[in-house]
Amino acid sequence: SPLQKTMLFDNVVNPTSGTSFLQTANLHPHLNHALYIKAWEQLLARHTSLRTAFFWDDLSDPLQVVMRKVNLPVEYLTWRGKPDSVWRADLNEFLNDNLHNLFNLEEAPLVRLTLITLDHDRTIVVLNFHHINVDGWSLQLISSELQTIYTALEQGYPPQLPVTRPFHDYIKWLEQQDMAVTTQFWETEMQNFVTPTGLPWVTREAGIFSGFGDHAVNELTLPPALVNNIDTFLNTSRISFPTLLLAAWSLLLARYNDTDDVLCGMVFHGRPTDLAHFERIVGMFINALPSRTIIANDLSILTWLQHTHAHLKEMEKHSFFSAAEIHRTSSLQHAQMLFETMVVDQVSGTTGKQTTSDNELSNAHEKSNLLITLYLRRRDLIWIDYDLDFVDAQTATMLGEHLIHILTQIVNNPAQPVGQVGLLAAEALPAPTHITTSTDILTLFNQQVATTPHKVALRCDATAYTFKELDARANQVAHWLQQQGVGQEQQVGIYMARSAEMVIAMLAILKANAAYVPLSLTDPPERVSFIMKDADITFVLTLQAQLADLAAYPVKTCVLDSPTLDNLSTAPLALSVDPHQLAYIIYTSGSTGQPKGVLIERQSLSAIAKVDAEKFALSAADTVLQFATIVFDTSVEEIFSALIVGATLVIRTAEMLDSIAAFCAALEKNQITTLEMVTAYWHVLVDELVAGRVSLPQSLRQIVVGGEAISAEKVQQWHALNLGIDLHNSYGPTETTVTATSTLLDPATPTDLSIGRPWPTLTAYVLDKSLRPMPTGLPGELYFSGIGLARGYQNRPEETAQQFVPNPFGPGKLYRTGDRVLRRADGQFDFLGRIDMQVKVRGFRVELGAIESRLREHPDVGNAVVVQQTQTQQLVAFIEGATTVDAQALSAWINKKLPLYMIPSAFTPIEQFPINQRGKIDRLKLSSEKINLSSQQMEEFVAPETEIEEKVCEIWCKLLKVEQVSTFDDFFTVGGHSLLATQMVQRINAAYTVNISIRDVFEQPTVAELALLVEEQLIDLLEAV
Repeated sequence: SPLQKTMLFDNVVNPTSGTSFLQTANLHPHLNHALYIKAWEQLLARHTSLRTAFFWDDLSDPLQVVMRKVNLPVEYLTWRGKPDSVWRADLNEFLNDNLHNLFNLEEAPLVRLTLITLDHDRTIVVLNFHHINVDGWSLQLISSELQTIYTALEQGYPPQLPVTRPFHDYIKWLEQQDMAVTTQFWETEMQNFVTPTGLPWVTREAGIFSGFGDHAVNELTLPPALVNNIDTFLNTSRISFPTLLLAAWSLLLARYNDTDDVLCGMVFHGRPTDLAHFERIVGMFINALPSRTIIANDLSILTWLQHTHAHLKEMEKHSFFSAAEIHRTSSLQHAQMLFETMVVDQVSGTTGKQTTSDNELSNAHEKSNLLITLYLRRRDLIWIDYDLDFVDAQTATMLGEHLIHILTQIVNNPAQPVGQVGLLAAEALPAPTHITTSTDILTLFNQQVATTPHKVALRCDATAYTFKELDARANQVAHWLQQQGVGQEQQVGIYMARSAEMVIAMLAILKANAAYVPLSLTDPPERVSFIMKDADITFVLTLQAQLADLAAYPVKTCVLDSPTLDNLSTAPLALSVDPHQLAYIIYTSGSTGQPKGVLIERQSLSAIAKVDAEKFALSAADTVLQFATIVFDTSVEEIFSALIVGATLVIRTAEMLDSIAAFCAALEKNQITTLEMVTAYWHVLVDELVAGRVSLPQSLRQIVVGGEAISAEKVQQWHALNLGIDLHNSYGPTETTVTATSTLLDPATPTDLSIGRPWPTLTAYVLDKSLRPMPTGLPGELYFSGIGLARGYQNRPEETAQQFVPNPFGPGKLYRTGDRVLRRADGQFDFLGRIDMQVKVRGFRVELGAIESRLREHPDVGNAVVVQQTQTQQLVAFIEGATTVDAQALSAWINKKLPLYMIPSAFTPIEQFPINQRGKIDRLKLSSEKINLSSQQMEEFVAPETEIEEKVCEIWCKLLKVEQVSTFDDFFTVGGHSLLATQMVQRINAAYTVNISIRDVFEQPTVAELALLVEEQLIDLLEAV
């Protein structure tokens, strides 16, 4: 039969797996062993299947051979004197050991009997079968006939049994079926399906597994009220219980995997009704086949169930087809299994009677290589059999709870749409955020000015401002803006180097009731021009040193380090403030190739500043380093949370990043207590701390990292240093006004890399694509609501509507982050990755599609795909259809279009993009391609000539994770960036006791230039001696 072929194949591929193994154990009082054995002998003579063996060696096709006579293997054990608790424990161990005592399929019978004698004339009867010759129906028939024969022998009369039919009658029936029609059915059924539906958080080998784990069972007893409701529903709807269970399980898998197309297994009894006396045949009729269920969310539950029931009936007509043949008709890989979970009906599919009895110790239960198998044992009992290597008891309990919840929703309200059936009850949703309003940021700042007017508020190099002086200077600039007609909601640009004036500009624009838009000095002019036009910027605050850069733009400028502002009033402007008015716009990478502006209102800014100060216990005693560039939204938290509590804000200068040593020296000099930094830079800092090359000041009490995933290895190294400095891991898109969640990483659990719990400015939801809540422990997309949400995107109503959706759980909007997370039982979130094509590069959010769009504008580029390499995390561009790529020219061209962090490290020609099984470009394969990021910019490789060049090349190769670099490669065009440059500088300086700076690398970025610089410094050192 079809399943026999499958089992035989499994036995050949995995002879020690122990699958297809059936086992029963029953307790019998006063059993006559001799008569019981004799009854078995008659049973073996009666049924050909019980005397069948299988042969395949040296044969073109496997062969079933029925033996005339076989001897039943019997083992006798005596466990007299053992208390019930002891023998029951011993029995469990014995049964488990028996599962590993495999059958030889060439030796009939494929049955073993063990008789275990206990006290009080009791016997445990253990039967082991190979599933290849018997199914569940057969076991019921065997049990019934065995009891009839045994009773007849015991009472001394011939057993009265009906005439049986041999199993080969069924094989003949199979040979008469129209296989072409059935083949067409299954080809249609499996069309375009490429992956079986399992548990999304479980990753197993994609196919015929090399090993088979131990299994356990969650015995799920349905509540009496639910059982009654199910009975009523089944009677009125004319739906079968197996259909209901399959539908409920398919819905559960659909919600877990956020899909509407589910494939799991279903066991069909396989006994053809047009074969006379089919019920009397012992043999393997059942067939485990893929059942594909389309979740029609718009249909009513009842209508959908009726469609599902009809579809199963149609499948039943073709249920004799081989699973191997079905596999061949599908798009599954050869090694993939057809399904990972299965539903088995052990009630209506056997004799229609319950399969359990009072003397049952262990019922027919087979070892399986499936992840999950659901057995319908009774109308009130479902067994959830699960693989212990991948599913624990807690997860199995959760599966049962969700299954009951779905069954309850189905039978209680079958008229409701399928789409409304979820995994969570309404009462399980998170409570809404408590913060709905916040005191305006300038009110908070003014209160601090009044409290500590003469305390230093702001410091940058030798420049310092007290709170009173900072307020006064910001008021002067605000008056200038007001004189120019700048008012509410007007956007004003800030284009200046890092300085105290940068903070003054922010405050001044807010004081003028306008909104500030930070502009990057390092962005290409084309990008700056786009932002100015998109934000309708007509006024820009700048410094004398940057004034010439703005000459090409149609804007009016105010130079903050010019004495022309000194005569303006220092009194505050008397303006009313609307909490919903715009505070600032931060531009991030956009999917169209152009940046998009995120609109943040004043209430959001005020709330985040206050909560940040509370979260990190900031006070007037703190000195906070302003680390981030102002085009990065972390700067908002750093600046405003410090100013509203009276802390001193120290502006990080460019020189502080010349090296990690310089950075740590600046922390010491300024006695920094609180530091927020991008995760990538913190990783480099940890390396230097571990190497013992730098140290942190005693004043530093906490570091907050964020912007990208934190390294488990670095966290463990950090905790091992035992510095007594708190380490916080934070997460937050720009659209949630900086930080959305955070956690204090605990040294006691160094591998726990949670992104923490939501801040009071937000309520967090984990939802599927239809906005149905996902339960604790299950992955979904992270959404936020609350006062912390942005208004939307500048001049992008469609994208705003797409990302900021109506909130079905309360007032306001929901922001969809595109991040995949799960909520843990303790309320913290684990970050699992991106749903879309957005990645983080050195803390900057980058839309890969934006780079691809720009590349396609180049006349020599037809199609381009950009991926982030798995190993190096570098951006790599693949150019389709090209045999060669002028990487140097392409890099120079796109440097004029995009900021540095969006420039690919390599441009690789590819004949044709690889395609995955869904017909899409296989980005995963491209991201794992081994790309030599070096030597792409040179037509010819130039080997190092001096010992110093060799050493520099060696350092580069280790940092860039490449095999070789040319001496004329540019560090930044072969994969390097500022953070790697910092490490490179440290290593060169340590190797030669020289003082190469980060600025040297930017000015002289090739191996040859840096080697020459090292040589010159060494000569200077020798001459000094």
